[in-house]
Amino acid sequence: MKRGLRAGWDITLDVVETLARLLEEHGFQTVIGRIEEIQSGILDLVAFLEEHDPQVILFDLPRPYEQHLNFLRLLTTTDSLKRRGWVLMTTHEEVLRVAFRSVDGQASIVGKPYVPTAVLQAVQTAFEGRVLGRVQ
Repeated sequence: MKRGLRAGWDITLDVVETLARLLEEHGFQTVIGRIEEIQSGILDLVAFLEEHDPQVILFDLPRPYEQHLNFLRLLTTTDSLKRRGWVLMTTHEEVLRVAFRSVDGQASIVGKPYVPTAVLQAVQTAFEGRVLGRVQ
């Protein structure tokens, strides 16, 4: 029995596919949307959300960080997205934590190298409505 939908957004498709397999092995349903496809308009974000309605979104912050931080801020402050659980992943965890101190919302932040159990725990916690880290 699948336990809810997760959407993974990442430029590095192999990372998302690996995390999707991990989550699926633990009973979570997953769907993948690539950041570059959303930013370029190839993937219609509104249609994606309407079709899949993910409760938790995994977002791996790629380089260039400034460009993607601005996009992430836009996403996490959009009404239809800020009510969802967020798990933010990055090579530079401290950069992400500092950048999101001023953003209204909640998210779990996981730094690389990704420990599968830490990612799974963050997703489970976000799905259950509890938050590991406050993004402010």
